[in-house]
Amino acid sequence: MAASAAAIPQRKGSFFLSDSVNLHLTPGKRYPVLGLELFGNMLTILTIDDTPGMWPCMMPVEPYDIAISALPASWLFRVLPLNSDDFAGGSRARWGYREFVESADFRDRLVNSEEAEHRWFISKLEAYESVAGE
Repeated sequence: MAASAAAIPQRKGSFFLSDSVNLHLTPGKRYPVLGLELFGNMLTILTIDDTPGMWPCMMPVEPYDIAISALPASWLFRVLPLNSDDFAGGSRARWGYREFVESADFRDRLVNSEEAEHRWFISKLEAYESVAGE
């Protein structure tokens, strides 16, 4: 699954698209989608941006054009329970690789760029690029 950066939306005021946020994206460039998360009423994707180092980030879908896409067969889907800490923190559902979907701690360490989780992310990114390049 991939997303192409579209024009950066003009809508401001949500958490991701406030005046204080710089989105490092190149319009027309394709970015890998390695997971999805419904956070409150905002759908976000696990991807990279144009900052050096290929660091994982959760981005709102609004800056992207995403075509109808089949989800990878290895992905899982999870609706988070109402009584979970994840749900209380804003997360409602996740799609993606098992580690990302099953563990809130893993997801948090991933987006906070912990070393082991970054290595996991790079391995998934490399696998994605090898398939996308065929």
